[in-house]
Amino acid sequence: MLTRRLASLLALVAVVGLAASGCGSSSSAIAVGDQSISESDFEASLDFVYENEGMRAFLFPDQDVTADQLRPEGTPRGAFSQEYAGVMGGIHFNLLLSQQLVADNDLSISAARRAITSELDEQLEGGTKGIPADLRDIYLDGFAALNVVQDQLEPDELNAQALDLVSGDGDVSVSSRYGSWDEDTFRIVPPAGPRPAPGTGGDAGTGAPGSELPAG
Repeated sequence: MLTRRLASLLALVAVVGLAASGCGSSSSAIAVGDQSISESDFEASLDFVYENEGMRAFLFPDQDVTADQLRPEGTPRGAFSQEYAGVMGGIHFNLLLSQQLVADNDLSISAARRAITSELDEQLEGGTKGIPADLRDIYLDGFAALNVVQDQLEPDELNAQALDLVSGDGDVSVSSRYGSWDEDTFRIVPPAGPRPAPGTGGDAGTGAPGSELPAG
């Protein structure tokens, strides 16, 4: 299950409280080593999961996550709760971290990518072809890498390499629009306040920061 696949790395690096502004660019939202996700792709991921019930069920299999939990009523398009953005930031951070560990250990993700493709083909309406083209490889390569490092690296070695990577000078960077990397706590901390969606004058994030989505 996805919960097991995410468990060890999510416990290692707590990522909470990213604020989505609804105005992405090609600049990196989050980067780990040589791996990164752009601001535009990160915000497209927020939109996709918000709109796709099957992907929400895949990412959060033990919770009944509804769209209105992610964008509270009255919140403008392109803006989401801080909590939702934080959870998604944590997921993408761990996918990037896993891909960097795959590269560092010269591991192959081919078989794992086929497996995760098959799993998503069964779960998502329209299968993986329903995932926006710009996001498809981000999800498939990322989750394949996450499975590979957990399956092929011993837990102690995995954690040691992950800690070495996230502790390295310059190995982790976060766009100031979303927060900053705290090397003392190994987490992304939110900006001083939520950013308004462009042209709205409202808050981009209205939920309290956290590592779990609110109960329905």
